[in-house]
Amino acid sequence: MHKSSLLEIIRTFTQKELIKFDDFVNSPYFNKNKNVINLFIEIKKYAPDFAHNGLEKELLWEKIFPGKEYNYGIMKNLIFDLNKLAEQYIISMKFNEDEPLHSKYLLRGLFDRYMQDYFFKTMVAAERKYNMKYFLQKNYESADYFRFRAELKDFDFTYQQHFKVKTNLIEKYNLNSANLISEFFIEIFKTYNNIEAESVNRNSDVSNNPIVFFLKYVMKDKFEMLFDKLKNISGEGYDVLKIYFLMFESLSADKNASKYFDFKDCVLNSRKYLSDSEMRSLHSCLINSYTFDPPEGTNSDIELLEIFDYMIEKNIIKRPGERWIEEHVFS
Repeated sequence: MHKSSLLEIIRTFTQKELIKFDDFVNSPYFNKNKNVINLFIEIKKYAPDFAHNGLEKELLWEKIFPGKEYNYGIMKNLIFDLNKLAEQYIISMKFNEDEPLHSKYLLRGLFDRYMQDYFFKTMVAAERKYNMKYFLQKNYESADYFRFRAELKDFDFTYQQHFKVKTNLIEKYNLNSANLISEFFIEIFKTYNNIEAESVNRNSDVSNNPIVFFLKYVMKDKFEMLFDKLKNISGEGYDVLKIYFLMFESLSADKNASKYFDFKDCVLNSRKYLSDSEMRSLHSCLINSYTFDPPEGTNSDIELLEIFDYMIEKNIIKRPGERWIEEHVFS
């Protein structure tokens, strides 16, 4: 029992989470098996370490079924059911933290029930509430913002096509296209950074990687034309996409110091566009860009110290929610 996935999960729960999980296990909506409740009653006695010998399956069985002969199959099923509840609890916690996701599932449910007016009011309220400022304050990635806005537009299209068939949707499609393109390229540029980092660290050949091929050959000389189109449509979102494009240019440019300094200037002055976690990631990408191909005439110690000083100043030297600086950052 001590090495079970159930205890592995429960050991991560704080005291407050254990109390909430207790309510979760006792809720008849999630669990109707009284023996599963009794199993957790016995297990939680050994918090917070959950390392006591009393957690042996046979000893737990005696507490739950006093006087009955041990049954491996029944005990295994009880542990499995409680483990599933622990997994459901984690899912529930993550879902409860994600209000835009609530909105998405509510809209889907309302449309399935043909609640036309309620659906429309909910969609308009979501579009007003979940703007870029909301996503930044809640520490989402910018790609999450673009993805959600695109999904909202999909709901809008569905609504218009079912109930407003004469509406001209071209402007809506233009904005949705900008959201989809922005999300796509941000994720592509982030992945490109990871590929380059792995390539340098492992001395690997990445010329056959599909993303490298796509960015360097398929999209070569086409970015400027595409971004001109996006600039006229996507508004505030364009500024975020520009940062990631400068990252790509800095990483892919061959001995072009100006590309690095353009990216550096953009990152160090982009606070209003990005969440803490994304700012931290982009500073790491900036460090990659410098260390992979240091511009001539620069001092690496001074250059990297300047980037870390900005991270300290902006309070992003640690990952959001973490107590300690990572070892490689500290070093």
